[in-house]
Amino acid sequence: MEGSMARVAPVPWDDLSDDARARIDGGLASGMYSTPLPVQIVAHSPSALRSMDESYKAFFGRSAIGQRLQELVRLRSAQLGACEPCSLSAPVIG
Repeated sequence: MEGSMARVAPVPWDDLSDDARARIDGGLASGMYSTPLPVQIVAHSPSALRSMDESYKAFFGRSAIGQRLQELVRLRSAQLGACEPCSLSAPVIG
């Protein structure tokens, strides 16, 4: 994959619905989202964004393997998938 340009442009912040901005802000504040970019791409479909956000909320912080190992797996997956925003995001480990 060449460069870090997204193939689907994210919805600009000012063009997001109030619901989308609230979901993204809440996810960032809780550490559920480390960057808004992928979520802004999903926001092209409001129903997909709602579903993804609710699904993440149902499982966030409830891992059987512990937060540290889960974060390490997430980072390695991001590296293998060449997802630059995910690879560069700071881990949220308490």
